Amino acid sequence: MHIRQLRSWAGRLTGIFGREARDRELAEELESHLQMHVEDNIKAGLSPDEARRQALVKLGGVEQTKEKYRRQRGMPIFGDMWQDLRFGARVLLKQPSFTLVAVLTLALGIGANTALFSVVNAVLLRPLPFPESDRIVALYETFQPSGHSALSVPNLRDWQQQNSVFEDTAAYVDGAFNLQGGDTPRRLQALTVEANYFDVLGIKPQLGRAFLEGEDEAGSERVVVLSDALWRNSFGADPAIVAKTIPLNGQKYTVIGVMPPELSALSRTQLWAPLVLALAGVSIGLGGSLWLTRLMSGLLFGVSATDPATFGGIATLLFAIALVACYLPALRAIRVDPLIPLRYE
Repeated sequence: MHIRQLRSWAGRLTGIFGREARDRELAEELESHLQMHVEDNIKAGLSPDEARRQALVKLGGVEQTKEKYRRQRGMPIFGDMWQDLRFGARVLLKQPSFTLVAVLTLALGIGANTALFSVVNAVLLRPLPFPESDRIVALYETFQPSGHSALSVPNLRDWQQQNSVFEDTAAYVDGAFNLQGGDTPRRLQALTVEANYFDVLGIKPQLGRAFLEGEDEAGSERVVVLSDALWRNSFGADPAIVAKTIPLNGQKYTVIGVMPPELSALSRTQLWAPLVLALAGVSIGLGGSLWLTRLMSGLLFGVSATDPATFGGIATLLFAIALVACYLPALRAIRVDPLIPLRYE
């Protein structure tokens, strides 16, 4: 049974090709059958015209018989499709303005759907190239009514020290670097990150290493990690790029690693550099206090710095400044956004 079906389908497939020759053979065969019926009818005493009419009636119509045979020997769906395509092509050629509008509409629709699917696939369907990526989240401060705001260094340190929820945290800041050398300098999209950034993501470089503890501290050697795309496009995928220096923002940075290509497909970041977080506000505050003390002592009607009124005024002013300095960060940190999965970041 299966062999017969296979032979039948094979015959139908071969019937698609050589259609004109098969149609001529069919027309000749039908004509011979028709003539035989006509001759029989004439011998029965009918006129030639009536004999042919009766033969056509008995045969069931020449064109109907041809169409029935074509459907039996081939695959009608392909034939009908080909006829529809030919008809549509003729209609479009007769109306070029309509054709132009139809083509542009299809092009815009296909392009928009392709772009939308690319975004949905990257954001929702395709998993992030990190182990246990569903456990990685982004955490922000919010400041009404502007929404997300930059996190201050003291607040970041407080979060990290008082954290009892996350296994680890790492800060990052968007930035840019100028890559000198060659004919034309390039502006590179970058992230400055804490040393444990790649450990938090759980991703390892394909070449070299990631940042080590202490490389994000002030005074450390300038090091950088390249993306796979930058490594290939700007450095010819040189496997010996690790330990070489490249000029960035007028300084020499040592390349210590190259990230895998999955990260380039996910992010437009071209390189990563250590994020140096310095509590500069402490030294600025101390220097400002000394300067303010001298200024106040000179402005308060010539009163010397040892006068009680001078001390009282300076103490009151500094206390008010301290209150404002403490209130504003606290106000900003009143509300913390719900954790945002990294997929939607």
